[in-house]
Amino acid sequence: MNPKATLLLIKGEIKTSEVISCTPSEDAQSWAVTFASGKTYTYKSSSIELLDSPEQPDPNLYQISRNGKRLFHITAIYIFRGKQESFWHLCFQDGSERDYRQSELTVATSCLDRQKPAGTDVFAYLRQIAEISDLKHEETGETLLTRRFETIGFVGEDVALAKYLDPVSLQKEETSPGNSGYAPIFPSGAITASMRRSETPGTSDQRDPGRPGRGRRRQF
Repeated sequence: MNPKATLLLIKGEIKTSEVISCTPSEDAQSWAVTFASGKTYTYKSSSIELLDSPEQPDPNLYQISRNGKRLFHITAIYIFRGKQESFWHLCFQDGSERDYRQSELTVATSCLDRQKPAGTDVFAYLRQIAEISDLKHEETGETLLTRRFETIGFVGEDVALAKYLDPVSLQKEETSPGNSGYAPIFPSGAITASMRRSETPGTSDQRDPGRPGRGRRRQF
């Protein structure tokens, strides 16, 4: 079975990688499941859940952790929506693939989501401001903020810069009961705060042994 197109649950357990085929009976009361070992078993329909048509979000817009350990070098994400919970099939740069229950994962979403054009436009505006900044490298004359922007691939929703990229969320906070108000800082300060957060090293999951190396785009 193609794990990027289908996810098979047998009695609530993920079995996609172990199964060659899964075929329902004519009366749809049971399923014939053939495993990689060549053996075929029959299961009641109530024991089978076959999920397809997964969502395929941009992996650059997510930071995913499991058991407190960050999963690095994710090249593709496939999200299967089940009756009671969702499942994530992750593909890694080293060619390995693995399935996770969504409840196992801690997922942070970037404010640079392509589905939020308003946030993307604000980021482009801040990038233009950075290009005319007077903060330059003393020796090369390179504009420092421009170089910083080029390294940003992820902006978490919990950093200062997110307030500028998603002003709608800021308005919600301002109007929430008991909120004393939010005093925004100058954009360059938000950028600096975001950069500092990126300096905290993370650890990768054992299924993805690679570590971020030189030249890797910074993520926040």
